[in-house]
Amino acid sequence: MESVEFTIDNVNVKFPFKPYPCQFAYMEKVIQCLQQDTNAILESPTGTGKTLCLLCAILAWREEQLRCRSAVVGEGNVWDTRTPSGELVRVREKVCEEATSFDLTSLDIAYCIADVDHLLQVKMDELEGDRESASDDDLKALLNLKGKHFILNLKGEHFILNLKGKHIESKGILLMLEKKLDSIPFQADSTEEPHPGDAGLTRDTWPAFVDQCGLAITLLTSDSGRTMHRSGINMQKMLDLVKVVFNHSEGIDLEDCTKQYKVHLKVEKTSKSDVVDSAESAGSDKKDTRVLGYWCFSPGLAIRSSSSKGSSEQYQNSLGNTIGSVMSTCEGSMMSTCEGSMMSTCEGSMMSTCEGSMMSTCEGSMMSTCEGSMMSTCEGSMMSTCEGSMMSTLNFARIVPHGMLVFFPSYSLMYSFMDAWKVRVHEANGIAQRIESHKPIFLEPKKKADLNPTMDAFYEKIADPKYNGAAFFAVCRGKVSEGLDFADMHGRAVIITGLPYAPRMDPKVDLKMKYLDDGQHQKSSLSGRDWYNQQAYRAVNQAVGRIIRHRMDYGAIILCDERFASRSSLDQLSVWLRPHAKVYDRFGQLQRDLTQFFKSTELKFGVSVPQPKAPVMGGGAMGGASTGGLSAAAACRHDRSTLPPVQKASVIEDHMQPSTSYLVPQEPKFATRRIVIKEKQADRTSSAEDYIAELKTALSVESFEKFRVALRNYKQGNLQTAIDVLPPPRACDMVLDLFTSLVLVLLAVLAYYLLRAPRPHGGTQRVRVAPPVRVVLENPETAAYLLKDMVSVPATGAAFQCMIWFAYTRIGKALLIPLLLRNGGIDRLSYLYIPEGPTYYPDVPRPLQDNGEANRSVLRPLIDSEISVTKSFRLNTVADYIRAFRSGSCTPTDVAKRAVGFIRQSNSTTPPLRGIIDSDAGVVLAMAEASTERWKQGKPLSLLDGVPVAIKGGFRVEPYPPRGGSAFIPELSRGIVEGGSVKKLKNAGAVVIGVANMHEFGTGTLGSNPNKYHLHARNPHNPGHFAGGSSSGSAVCVAAGLCPIALGSDGGGSIRVPAGVCGVVGLKPTNRSLDDEGALPLAYTVGAHGPLGASVLDCAIALDILSEESDMTLASLKGLGETKLMGLRVGVYWKFFEHADSEVVAACKAAVGQMESLGAEVKEIVIPELEETRVAHFISISSEMGSALLADVDRHFHEINLETLMLLAASYNGSSVEYINAQKQRTRAVEIVKHIFERVDVIVTPATAIPAPAIIPAAVSKGISNATATGKLMRFSFLANFTGIPGLVLPVGYTRSGLPIGVQLMGRWHEEHVLLQAGWALESSGAFPLKQPQISFNLLEAV
Repeated sequence: MESVEFTIDNVNVKFPFKPYPCQFAYMEKVIQCLQQDTNAILESPTGTGKTLCLLCAILAWREEQLRCRSAVVGEGNVWDTRTPSGELVRVREKVCEEATSFDLTSLDIAYCIADVDHLLQVKMDELEGDRESASDDDLKALLNLKGKHFILNLKGEHFILNLKGKHIESKGILLMLEKKLDSIPFQADSTEEPHPGDAGLTRDTWPAFVDQCGLAITLLTSDSGRTMHRSGINMQKMLDLVKVVFNHSEGIDLEDCTKQYKVHLKVEKTSKSDVVDSAESAGSDKKDTRVLGYWCFSPGLAIRSSSSKGSSEQYQNSLGNTIGSVMSTCEGSMMSTCEGSMMSTCEGSMMSTCEGSMMSTCEGSMMSTCEGSMMSTCEGSMMSTCEGSMMSTLNFARIVPHGMLVFFPSYSLMYSFMDAWKVRVHEANGIAQRIESHKPIFLEPKKKADLNPTMDAFYEKIADPKYNGAAFFAVCRGKVSEGLDFADMHGRAVIITGLPYAPRMDPKVDLKMKYLDDGQHQKSSLSGRDWYNQQAYRAVNQAVGRIIRHRMDYGAIILCDERFASRSSLDQLSVWLRPHAKVYDRFGQLQRDLTQFFKSTELKFGVSVPQPKAPVMGGGAMGGASTGGLSAAAACRHDRSTLPPVQKASVIEDHMQPSTSYLVPQEPKFATRRIVIKEKQADRTSSAEDYIAELKTALSVESFEKFRVALRNYKQGNLQTAIDVLPPPRACDMVLDLFTSLVLVLLAVLAYYLLRAPRPHGGTQRVRVAPPVRVVLENPETAAYLLKDMVSVPATGAAFQCMIWFAYTRIGKALLIPLLLRNGGIDRLSYLYIPEGPTYYPDVPRPLQDNGEANRSVLRPLIDSEISVTKSFRLNTVADYIRAFRSGSCTPTDVAKRAVGFIRQSNSTTPPLRGIIDSDAGVVLAMAEASTERWKQGKPLSLLDGVPVAIKGGFRVEPYPPRGGSAFIPELSRGIVEGGSVKKLKNAGAVVIGVANMHEFGTGTLGSNPNKYHLHARNPHNPGHFAGGSSSGSAVCVAAGLCPIALGSDGGGSIRVPAGVCGVVGLKPTNRSLDDEGALPLAYTVGAHGPLGASVLDCAIALDILSEESDMTLASLKGLGETKLMGLRVGVYWKFFEHADSEVVAACKAAVGQMESLGAEVKEIVIPELEETRVAHFISISSEMGSALLADVDRHFHEINLETLMLLAASYNGSSVEYINAQKQRTRAVEIVKHIFERVDVIVTPATAIPAPAIIPAAVSKGISNATATGKLMRFSFLANFTGIPGLVLPVGYTRSGLPIGVQLMGRWHEEHVLLQAGWALESSGAFPLKQPQISFNLLEAV
């Protein structure tokens, strides 16, 4: 292509080809900035030839300046952001930081000292040879030279000028610096604030030291006998680092500069070759070398420093480094650099041009995020899926024509990946052999010298007609990801195997994140976590930019990591790619779309014959220009010498141009109505004449004549006439073809299932291997957030009945139940190997001290002086009942009589409240009268004496039948006697007003129970809505004012969910901490029972009584009365927290803000593997409930609610492997929670993701199965149940329709007191006033 010349602002520019509009705009901005001496930020999409444009524009302007007035380059800086369109950020941000950073080792100092000694020795030798020019004293001093003290005593004028004046002080400073470095107290990877001047160098003395180093370098470089260590390199390094510390631009305070730095100290082993011949240096005989890192984390500092340098130096830096270092605008430091200057981003004129041209190029481009196909969260996890990933690569290799790029996050991961399947190379059906039968594999070499021959071999294989192209395995941020051109057939697809996160524990990465989080930079900058994530996505954009290099290019971009599926991740990609993104849940659909994509694009753009190509470095791909080359060396590629040659089927193609209905590829494997001719010789090629001759013999005369006419019309360009001439297919032929196709498909499917290799688990998926949990905890920030909303249609009525009937048939168990479980993601653990052992009950330490009496001494004063906040409404609390009983204004008998009446009244309304389903007035009044008598005598049994309480139906309560929410007496209740918590409440004098309603057997969180004995419990705030479950009746009784305390149980949020949606307080204690005697055994390993109360104090009083004589020893409640949260560390996982309705999120964020205002420290945390934990919890609780109810399902099948039967059907479909895997996941979840609680004291989430769901009319009689609503209600509950940690829920607001919203606090095992203290402070702040429910009763006021 011939070069062209054109004029921009009176500057004559030479360009290798006619520039595209975006390239012209880019050069126009460069020249404009240079002419005006202004700073600028320029950006352009990847592949638009930025480097070429930049160099051509600058050189043209330079020649114009020299020609006109022999001038030099001005002081304006042009900062080129080598990033995709839409992101004014850097790719080489660390270039700026490294320009003002350094690493100094004690070995470097020792070499410098040795250099100075060497120069002194040279001078001494010169003087010995010329004794006449030196005095005896001077010669004696030189001959006895031991160190700087002897040199300082020299008196000769010659020595003062050449030695003392130039070198002696330098050596003293170097020795002091070495001593200072060795004396720093060392801890592994320690970090300190920088203190310039500690080693004798200050702002006043450093210029002289620099002059001395410069003279030493001059003498060393002129020494003909110098060695590698005596070439001046070490002194030059010392000179450069001193300039970094002190040589900043004018107007920049040294103290301000040091705030942009961190000092890092580490120790490295000294190799045997590092020998220092200095007697004085401490580093001469060290086995360990200290490395002092002085790292700058403000790119703007380097920019401001370079802007103040001279024009000639600026010109050299500009051309030598392609216009200098690249600025990171994400930190906002560039904005401060360019104050008062021109900020040219070209985002207007240039972006519109570039984006339009690139969008037209990518009309057919396809992006995919194949979830699970090639997932990589860290180097360990990638290996767990290597076999499945290679099968994905094999499938891609079959589909993608010509060149295919596969990018890995790191070299180690790529080589580990290759080693994992390389052992199968010699197998007859090995993965490597199968991949290379389609595309030879090339690996990116680590050495730059090996890259050029590797690329040559890659291009040759693409041009080789024996292969379907070639595959290049490269590394993000490597040599291939930036600078190499894979345009056209050299790169038709790029596969990103995972997010290339930088090593989180790398000191520079860690310090950079801390620097950004510390607020020592501008307020508009990113946080450390945002910066860390941004680096990974920038590396992805770099790798993606290797293909689709010009407007006639096309290709597929395949992002094989589940984390790319989120909207936030896709927004990190280039602007011109986002509209084409598509997420795939199934690999088969991706294969179909990918095949169709290449067919349609090849038909649109044509099929070109690949030719060998030399590798091209740099940009300029839009015009095919190159800007550099690579050196030659031995090729580095995967050894395939043992693989057999590829055999291709010989197919004689029709020489006609195909119609738009299908595509004829270069080497077709499938064709429509093609004639295949078997050749006798493998190397024979068939011509059109042979093909036509075969047709003439195979067809009738009439048919062949019609074919000949159609062919002639087609050649003349009359396609429609050619089609019309051909006879239309007969109906019988079409039916026969369709029948034949169906038979072939069925036979193929049957053969696949009969002949496929068996797997031990009997499934169709490959088993994934989970990385050890310690690996996950080393870098939890990279964990993907995979929790999703379950999508299902609410099932009710007759259709629901039919579905249940079908689910319990053999066909339903084989087809329907697995489909439903797969839709809910419950099969996630079915094909996962977990290396940890199982945990059934978390082994956590228990508090040893008995604080029972001390806690009651705390509770009694709080009852007497309960903080009363001005509210429009407040529920009666235990303190209100105690004050009424003490004053005599009301007795326990009065309260009991009113409670009996209100229960009858509430169950007689339309619709009935159904909070209490069993209540015996005689029993209630007898208990109340006994309590009244004790109060008259002044001898109440406890703080709960005479206080009404309700007990959930999941407990045995005399004299009521133990139904467990069912319409019959279940078999699992046989032999269960009243005891445990129920007995403790009665012994404390509490008046049990009845048995509270519940979701049947606790199998759901809606509170739906349509059987004749129970009916749905209604939400007092709106009777048209559910009350949550399964402790629905307990929450309804407290919210409606029938009692201040109720007992509930919690296996999957059954206390906290109804408390949250009914606007009361609910506490789930640590699992197995309370006496569970008398409770129905439904959830052995995930269940707990605890109180629901009208206030936090009520729950504390109830917990104090329930914990007596149990395995639980309640820790001290000493701080319960505090209204501040000073010192409390609150953890929030914001992705998890915000996965809820907007009104819920807003109210709960207000609660977090209130805690912060009360003195708490809010920290962002990450909770990995939430989806795996959710699935493991479901498997555990459903299996345990299914086992407990096995006999009842057999005997009372038609009496059980439909929703319960659906859950039990799912539980009976599970396997022992899944249950054990679930318990192994519990081991991981417990370790994850322990790791989090090392940083925080409390984890805060919403109580539920949605407010109380509405009760639809069809659900009243037959019930409802609504997996979507159930999943949202349980979203924040399962973690506490599965790991056993306690959780507290309290109300913090209401929706616009008046439904309550709750927030949840979770704490360490057996630290319920921390949750109660935080809840008390939040509740007593008065920031969240209560609203009176639509159904409300007051037992302390006479009717």
